[in-house]
Order: sequence, then C-alpha cells, then structure tokens
Amino acid sequence: MVFDFEPWKLDIDIDSTKELYRNNECNRNINLTNKVMQLLSEEQRYFFKSLSIDISKVDIKENIYDFSEENPPEKTLSIRIRFMMCGRFFAIPEFQNDLYWKEKIFIERYPTDLTVVNVSDYFTFYDVDNMSVIFKHPYTSMQNEKFKKWECGYVLGDAIIKVEL
Repeated sequence: MVFDFEPWKLDIDIDSTKELYRNNECNRNINLTNKVMQLLSEEQRYFFKSLSIDISKVDIKENIYDFSEENPPEKTLSIRIRFMMCGRFFAIPEFQNDLYWKEKIFIERYPTDLTVVNVSDYFTFYDVDNMSVIFKHPYTSMQNEKFKKWECGYVLGDAIIKVEL
C-alpha cells in the first residue's frame, strides 16, 4: 500500500509488517509503553495502526530536558518511538538522497523508480498531530548486514512527541 508522507512516499507491505510485529519479542518497559499509549492522540494512534505498527513492540525512549533558566515550561519530556516497516521508498527528500548516494552509503546502481523531493528545510519531518515523524533507510541507524542493500525490504521510522511538564 502506498503512503504519501510528504516528502516521503513509501510502499508498505501491511501484511508483512503485521507479521513482523507478531513475531517480534522485545524487551520493553510496560510503564513507558502505557504512558505513550495515554499520550497518543486518536490521529497518532490511527497513523500507527494504518501502518500495522504494534506500539507495544517498538523501541521507545524518553528524555527529560531541564530548561530551568528559561521561561516556562521548565521541563520538557521527549519521547522517541522507533518503528520498522516492511516496504520500500518511492520518494525521499533531497538531503537523504545526498546522504545515501553522494556520501556512498549505498554503492549499487541508483534506483530508477526513486523520486527525490526538493525541500527547503534540512530538518524536514512529517507532522501527525504534533508528532514529528521521519523515515529513513534502516542501515543508517542499524549497521546490520540484512540492511546493507538499498532494496533491503525495510523502512525505519522515528517519531518524536514532546510534552511540556
């Protein structure tokens, strides 16, 4: 199924992704998972559900930033949700194209069906009800041999939620 998360366009295999999570046993923090489930809006929950992402089996990390010298809020909670999907890219932003191909992370022949989208901001993300989401090739974050080729069959997502405490 093709998803347009401008500037990314992804072809996600929903059934294979569902199976990926069905077979994924992970060490998770139940309290943190429950906290995230309470924080997610309906739109954010729908985003994950539409991609067949099982939130209870993803990598979740939280950071608390203390800005006590600045104006309120004095503390901000940042939650990162890292999730894997079975699929491939149809379009990526220009800065990722430069990283993947000009920096030679991938050396095989350039994919003929990949569209490069010009974006004005290097820090581009897809917004889902104030949750910032980026999509990237898994090899840039997980140096695993199965991700070494461009057409590895996976897409990695990172979502960030900020909560003012």
